[in-house]
Amino acid sequence: MAQIGGWSLATFLNIVINQLLQPYPGLVMASILAMSLGCLTTLLYRKLIHRWGWRNRSPRGLVIPVLFSVPVISTLWAVSFALAASLFGAWLGIPRAPFLQYFLGVFVSGQMIILIWVSSYFAYHYFTKFSQAEVEKWRLKAIAKEAQLGALKAQINPHFMFNALNNIRALILEDQSRSREMLTHLSELLRYNFSSNNQQLVPLDREMDIVRSYLELVSIQYEKRLFAQIDYDRTLSEVLVPPMVIQLLVENAIKHGVALSPDGGKVMIYAERVGQLIRLVVKNTGYLQAQERLEAPSGVGLQNIRERLRLLFDDKADFRIEERNGWVTASVLFPIEEMI
Repeated sequence: MAQIGGWSLATFLNIVINQLLQPYPGLVMASILAMSLGCLTTLLYRKLIHRWGWRNRSPRGLVIPVLFSVPVISTLWAVSFALAASLFGAWLGIPRAPFLQYFLGVFVSGQMIILIWVSSYFAYHYFTKFSQAEVEKWRLKAIAKEAQLGALKAQINPHFMFNALNNIRALILEDQSRSREMLTHLSELLRYNFSSNNQQLVPLDREMDIVRSYLELVSIQYEKRLFAQIDYDRTLSEVLVPPMVIQLLVENAIKHGVALSPDGGKVMIYAERVGQLIRLVVKNTGYLQAQERLEAPSGVGLQNIRERLRLLFDDKADFRIEERNGWVTASVLFPIEEMI
């Protein structure tokens, strides 16, 4: 279709220009015949380009073949027009003229037209090839990103399961009713883990529910040594957040803050809107130096969060941990996205 459209435009322009500069009887039919044969000639030229594999050559490698082939194709076009005009010119209303005149009339301008055509053809081909390569590159990048996110999520699945199961096993002998309740919380966590593996983002409400279930489970071990509070604006309920990020921050706060104190400690969890961003905050009583020292050997939890934020939000997210007045604050800041 592009081929036909291009030659139709060329025919129209040829008629208009000649009518303005040098009109003659039979101009319209001569132009239609010449451009129709030009279209057929370039169709043959395109087939030869495919057969000779020119589309796989670099632009530099095409210069010599194109410079040699353009006069040949122009000659073929001019000969076919001269023959057609000599045989059918009278019937088509084209003025009679010598064969050579017909030939030169097309050959001279035909070389420029063929050169423009072949240049446009290869320019379109290279642009299409480049565009497809770019699409493929981004598709592969997206696949790689999905694989990385999946691997990072897989790291956190078993993170707290073993301790929870051991604590529930011990609780069964003391309080069967509460142990059944803890098993329910554990099953919720497992279900959430499995279902969120296919999701990059989940509603904040759902994430906070899972954090509550997690806190119920760890309360078996810490009992009254752990005081936890969740507070956030309910207008943020449908804002999308990376799954298990808050849970990882809470786990880190308990492991490196509350667990280190004989008297236990506090963990405060909240979310707030900051312009077009959302900030997730987990604060715990304790000291950052101890946290850094204990986190250094593996660093899986916090490094996991950093990597996932980088993959999901590039440089639009921020993650930091700081200590002030006996409190360690971990905060995550990223753009707000809401469920549609």
